[in-house]
Amino acid sequence: EKLIMDYDPEKFLRIVSNLLSNAIKFTPQGGKINIHASLDTTSTFSLEVKDTGIGISKEQLPYVFDRFYQGTHNQKSKEGIGGTGIGLALTKELIKLMNGQIIVESSHEHSSPDRGTTITIYLPINRKAKLVKEEMLLSDQIVRSNKSPIAISNELQTKSIDNGDKTLPNLLIVEDNPDIVQYLITCLQDQYQLSFAENGQEGIDQAFESCPDIILSDVMMPGKDGFELCQMLKLDQRTSHIPIVLLTAKADIESRIEGLERGADVYLAKPFNKKELLVSLQKLIEIRRRLQKRYSSQETLKPSNNPTIQIEDAFIQKVREAVVQNIDNENFGPNDLAKIMGMGRSSFFTKIKALTDRSPAIFIRSIRLHYSKSLLKNTDLNISQVAYEVGFVNPNYFSKCFSLEFGLSPKQFRG
Repeated sequence: EKLIMDYDPEKFLRIVSNLLSNAIKFTPQGGKINIHASLDTTSTFSLEVKDTGIGISKEQLPYVFDRFYQGTHNQKSKEGIGGTGIGLALTKELIKLMNGQIIVESSHEHSSPDRGTTITIYLPINRKAKLVKEEMLLSDQIVRSNKSPIAISNELQTKSIDNGDKTLPNLLIVEDNPDIVQYLITCLQDQYQLSFAENGQEGIDQAFESCPDIILSDVMMPGKDGFELCQMLKLDQRTSHIPIVLLTAKADIESRIEGLERGADVYLAKPFNKKELLVSLQKLIEIRRRLQKRYSSQETLKPSNNPTIQIEDAFIQKVREAVVQNIDNENFGPNDLAKIMGMGRSSFFTKIKALTDRSPAIFIRSIRLHYSKSLLKNTDLNISQVAYEVGFVNPNYFSKCFSLEFGLSPKQFRG
């Protein structure tokens, strides 16, 4: 009548939903679908979904768990794997996360009385988690029973996932397919703080609002597509620095070139390999860190052939020049600089933080201090006079900041 065991309600809901929707998709009208739960052994729970549908051919059976795999039969007559090719791959990943396994048996022969597919999952029975009161579980089920599968998918898709580690990069996923979103979550949730948008326009709006560290976007979406998202964000100085990965089933060379021309940093064709995705994202994060090192050093910027770097070089150079022009104004701060750059306070803060890993106030102070080195080296002004020249009202505070920035006091630097 009941079984008490550890399980993840969200993952289990997704697993059952995927198995049933897959069975419904490939079972013609008048067919049957049975779902059977049982104790396979004292330590294993099994769930079997059996249909009388079209079945899966022997040739296709080994590939049903491959990401983005789709059968080659006529989808109109429901003969084939069909769909996005992600449902069963996602199901397998979720079961693996729960330390279980999944087995598929199928017959595709028209003459066979056993024609159809049987999918069985096996989950280990553990009781290590804190016991939840039964009425709490029931109330949760009642809430869920009033929601359609689409509503639940949208609920999962639109929320952010904060895994508690604020040091992890923020990744915005722009994707309208809930199964692919769920699969990406299983791939990325341990390495990134995730947020989601369902279409290109929503992705653009979120990028302007939150300025994520990196964006992963599908190309084919309703409304604005991934190409438009990429072009719009790369042409806006608020977001031009954000690395963008385009993910699409359009693998032809023309689509790839179009993606790169619109400013995509990486163009991955489906089916993508999980490791390839992780490495591509990590390399972009490393490039971002190199940019931070380039701009936080305050050294003269060496010319670059990279168009993205050229855009950000011009931005940082304009920021530096604006500060130098107001170098002796002690009241000149981030708000004044944001106005000169034609940006809002919030977007300017996130842009400077992203490029330099410093707040605008600290970055302005760093520019003042580097300018003071030139005065100390090339003029006869005393240290207090130099402090006033670069906008410090307190010479002692100037000396303290100088020491923190360079590891030497102004007196030691001058020698």
